[in-house]
Parts: sequence; structure tokens; C-alpha cells
Amino acid sequence: VLHTFTIPAGTLHTNGMGVKITGKTRYAANNNQKNSDVFFSTTSFGQGGSGADTNAKSELFEHTIIRKTATTVRWRGESLIYDSSTLKLYAANSIYDDFDDTIANMDSTAIVIYISAYSGAAAANDIINDEFVITML
Repeated sequence: VLHTFTIPAGTLHTNGMGVKITGKTRYAANNNQKNSDVFFSTTSFGQGGSGADTNAKSELFEHTIIRKTATTVRWRGESLIYDSSTLKLYAANSIYDDFDDTIANMDSTAIVIYISAYSGAAAANDIINDEFVITML
């Protein structure tokens, strides 16, 4: 886990309230498999990553999660990858996603938001999260 933030139970107490999660993750220039995911409660939005690409990359992401009911949220997100060697910006696994999800009752359960990194043969500093900003909406 690269970063974590806990929203106390009852904070998102009204339908329509939500959070925006923005950030940037860097991936090293080596052959190791590199990926990251953002989680809201137990749901993951598959960020993507750089795979086993040998070019250094940065991933920019923004996710908005809006409460529909105490146990249902609407998740909208975007994820883009910038390749510093080719100077190109392209879509990660999913450039845009929009879906409903069922979670634990947020009126009585704290919600943990975090970014998790995983890789094959990981080396130190393969995946670095430079920014992870939570904004209450």
C-alpha cells in the first residue's frame, strides 16, 4: 500500500455526497511488471501501470465516488499514462469508467481509500506514488 486515508463512519451521510481522488504514480524504466490500483472500501478501480515496459512512465488519475445510498456508490474515473521517453500520453487499462458498486454501510462503517502497487520481480522504487489527494464533495 502506497497511501491510505480513512473516512470515518457517517461522514458521507447524505446521498449525493462524495469524494474525488486524484494523483500521480511513477513507474521505473525496467523490465519488471508494474501496476497499481485505487481502492474505495473493498472495490478496486484498475489503474493500469506500465507492465514490463522499459520506458519510465507516469500515470495520472482522477476518480469521483458519489453516495447513492448508504450501501451504494457511483464511481467515475479516468486514468492516463505519460511515457517520458516518447513524450506520448495514452489511456491506461480504462481511460474512463462509470459504474455503480455496493459497499459496506458507510453510515456505520469507516471507509478506507488507498492506492496499492504490485509488480512481478519488484525492485526498490519500481512504483512511486507522488500525489494522492482526497477532496470531499
